[in-house]
Amino acid sequence: MSLVTAGLMCSCDNGVNKTGPLTWKFKDGTLTISGQGVMPNYDIAPWDKHKVDITNVLIEYGIENVGNKAFSGLMSLRKIEIPSSILSIGDYAFQGCIGLTSITIPSTLTIGDYAFEGCVGLTSVDFPFNVTSIGKFAFANCRNLTSISIPFYLEVIKESTFEGCENLTSVFIPDRVFSIERNAFANCERLERIRLGERVSFIGVGAFKMCRRISRISSYNSVPPKIEIGKDDMPISSERTIVVVAGDVHKNAFTHIPKNIPVSVPSGSISAYKNAPVWEKFTNFDTKLLFVTVTAGTLE
Repeated sequence: MSLVTAGLMCSCDNGVNKTGPLTWKFKDGTLTISGQGVMPNYDIAPWDKHKVDITNVLIEYGIENVGNKAFSGLMSLRKIEIPSSILSIGDYAFQGCIGLTSITIPSTLTIGDYAFEGCVGLTSVDFPFNVTSIGKFAFANCRNLTSISIPFYLEVIKESTFEGCENLTSVFIPDRVFSIERNAFANCERLERIRLGERVSFIGVGAFKMCRRISRISSYNSVPPKIEIGKDDMPISSERTIVVVAGDVHKNAFTHIPKNIPVSVPSGSISAYKNAPVWEKFTNFDTKLLFVTVTAGTLE
């Protein structure tokens, strides 16, 4: 039996329903999911008939994951309680939950593709430090998100993870991150400051597309990160090298960023940046990296 099939509802006389190895009940706006083990993945969740009335979701301790599409489209959802037993949040798990304003993720290690895409009410997300993977488009189009704390152990910011977060004003990229994929922060229209950690070595096409308000970039890597050049909808290269597509070489991670803004780099590396592809377009390099204050993974 597949996990999707296992998600079919089994009604019980006491109002408690089965979903895979777990149980669920809905009362007075609250959906409570109980039990031990793995939540199934869904095409349509068994509580879908209550979707317009669910305002609170309580996942009890002992459940190990949030299944794919488990709570997608719950437009009235205002509050979600996630226990520390949850190790993964599936694809599309909370997509389109427009009423959510904040979420605390206590110990989850992985967050799936499109997990919170379109949660336009979200203003903040509190990640645990040990998150190792955040899926593509996971927080795309969360247009009221004003701050994010990128987890310490994250190594790759995937394609379009924060695309369309138009009220985000600053981004702190921790030192473990080595790759920022294409369109990762595209259309973050109010983004003003970028801090690139010392291991960032690759930045994909369109990573900061349409971020016209950026007024400072700080890059802590003494070796200039390689910038992917080409179309932002072309297949992703398997190698983290400079990619050039004939006829469209003008597009890169920094296409829409003014080239006269301050770019702060490590002492002794200005010459390397001035001679590196794409970085060479910037005209105002300095070594003033200490303007950044680090607080829980955010810029102050």
